[in-house]
Amino acid sequence: VTAISSVDGYLLATFGTTPSSLRIFYYDATTDGFVARSFVDTPFSAISMKVVKNYILVGDLYKSVQLLHWHNFKREFRTLAKDPNPVQVYDCDFIQHERTLGMVVTDNDSNLQLLHFDSSKNLLINR
Repeated sequence: VTAISSVDGYLLATFGTTPSSLRIFYYDATTDGFVARSFVDTPFSAISMKVVKNYILVGDLYKSVQLLHWHNFKREFRTLAKDPNPVQVYDCDFIQHERTLGMVVTDNDSNLQLLHFDSSKNLLINR
């Protein structure tokens, strides 16, 4: 397990390195354990993961960040956008200013990058 978080009351975890998988689990009291509900295989090595509502920002050790959306009723992940620039991400997070939601990324060169979602191109763009 390389990163954990929660979304919609479920446990969210990433497993493995390139390729890895992102999985959703729920707790089953009858078996006293976690049961996999959904997963997506990903071509990245997730080391950081942050969640706001159903939006998931995944930081990759080699391929920068991806923005995913979790659809609870469909039990599926949808990739909304990727950063086209390969960056070795150390950490990432959402940052909110008034009604604007952005993303911040730190990398191996000690840079701090501010990104925003461009829905017309399905890309995360530097501000």
